[in-house]
Amino acid sequence: MSIFKKIALSIIPVTLFSYVLLNFFFYWDVSIEVYNTLWAVAASLVLLYYILMYQFIWSDDKPKSEKKLHLVLVLLFAPYGLYYIWFVR
Repeated sequence: MSIFKKIALSIIPVTLFSYVLLNFFFYWDVSIEVYNTLWAVAASLVLLYYILMYQFIWSDDKPKSEKKLHLVLVLLFAPYGLYYIWFVR
């Protein structure tokens, strides 16, 4: 995977992690419309991220059991997605 693809795929989880951290650890004085819009965008990014990761994992030349393991880890443990992008792939 090229460095450009790795950086592009890493932007989504890093952005979501920082949004969640800002949301839970700092008080944002924003209207409910902006808050709902941000969560809708975040949900869309997560869906896009999972679709892309699914395609990358299943396009590898690895055994089917290993593909399933990587997919489950990416879906259930979000930081594993960054590990997969940078070190496994």
